[in-house]
Amino acid sequence: GAAYRCFCGPEELEAERVPFVSPRLDGRDTHFYEWRGAQLFDTAAEYGADHRGESHLKRILFGLSATDFYVRVDGAKSDSLAQGELRLEFKLPREADARVPLGGERRGNLIWSAAAGGDPGEFAHDRVLEIRVPLERIGALPGAVLRWRVELLHEGGVVEVVPRGGPFSTPIPDAEFELRNWSAT
Repeated sequence: GAAYRCFCGPEELEAERVPFVSPRLDGRDTHFYEWRGAQLFDTAAEYGADHRGESHLKRILFGLSATDFYVRVDGAKSDSLAQGELRLEFKLPREADARVPLGGERRGNLIWSAAAGGDPGEFAHDRVLEIRVPLERIGALPGAVLRWRVELLHEGGVVEVVPRGGPFSTPIPDAEFELRNWSAT
């Protein structure tokens, strides 16, 4: 199979196509299998090839585990964005947003807009930005649909939104999904 599953728009994915991934959060493309099967959103598909240079965020990869939602952002490393932030904005099942500072620490906990207990999730930022969001933190139970997007912020303003056409819609598979889709690779 392909290393990534190309995903070119904000339309809802079928539950059976949402991949289970288990990346090592180190901010690097550690090995071939780390993000294998992840959904891939390439911003060139949305902006068009002529505008490739205008997008700071080059690719968004995402997938799930039984307890977490994982996002990888390629292209968020830039000297011009060193004081910026990346925000994951969730609309469903619960409105929330988590921020990652792009300057400073390479690893840390996600910063949430609203206080809540429990696991805050984490990020690692080096060559790529890798993020782990606990599904419990955003109220994403099996069968729920996660509506979300990525925003790049700089000096208090939104510089870029991915996808531009509306939020991603990612279904949270039921408990039997992993067993039905188990693979040795």
